[in-house]
Amino acid sequence: AVVSTQSGHYGRDPRSDFAELFSECSPIARDLLEKIFVYEPEIRLTADLSISHEYFVKYREPNDEPITEPFMDPLNDNETYTTEDIRKLMFEDIVVKGEEI
Repeated sequence: AVVSTQSGHYGRDPRSDFAELFSECSPIARDLLEKIFVYEPEIRLTADLSISHEYFVKYREPNDEPITEPFMDPLNDNETYTTEDIRKLMFEDIVVKGEEI
């Protein structure tokens, strides 16, 4: 299906093809993938929330699932980074956090 978005751009409705693209997945797996494959980071399911999804119930060990702080600050999704930019940011963040420990 071709749809118009709020920005006025036209394109394929990704949800219309999602069920077809992942037709061999269980409905629970498809639900998880649909929540992970979201472009907007504010809406996208985080790793912490993903582990709580019904798909992972049989694999969960609630008493052995530590949650850590992010190892680096999130990148701005509105900026373009080269691989070298990301390496530099990661290195700087690791050095700073290492000094804090």
